[in-house]
Amino acid sequence: MGKTDDVDLMLILNPHGWGTCLFFIESKITIVDLTLTFGNPFIDLIQSLENIINNQNETEFYWFGEPGGNRIRINKIINQQNKVNVSIEEFDEEFGEKIEDYETKVSFEIKTKHLLILFYNQLKKTEMLMKDTEYASKRKNDFPFDEFKKFETNYTEYINRKC
Repeated sequence: MGKTDDVDLMLILNPHGWGTCLFFIESKITIVDLTLTFGNPFIDLIQSLENIINNQNETEFYWFGEPGGNRIRINKIINQQNKVNVSIEEFDEEFGEKIEDYETKVSFEIKTKHLLILFYNQLKKTEMLMKDTEYASKRKNDFPFDEFKKFETNYTEYINRKC
């Protein structure tokens, strides 16, 4: 996939240690499943988003499944500083094994601000849902409230500067 503004996503914190991220790109859906067994993929995402806000040229994080997983790479486009290229690359190795091979599931360009807005709003949605006792009871300790609050402050400052 190439240049597009036809991108959306949905990040879901499923019950009992699982999550799903759906990427909607030019009317095609890419599904990424993630487990919270080996760490917190929401923290990994937040750290990469912070890297973008802090003007790093590239960042990546891993969302593991059972088995295998995905590497999500975000690279600033050098001749278009307001855009990034996002690549979602699948691998078969289990957690702890050396990853030998990646297969690109999808790659797309998006304005940096748009990517941040999409992920922020999905994280905010989850934070708000976690205030519901019944919802939260099946997702105990799965959402990183402290890390999200720090990110939210930095995100708000960044978006206000860019608007």
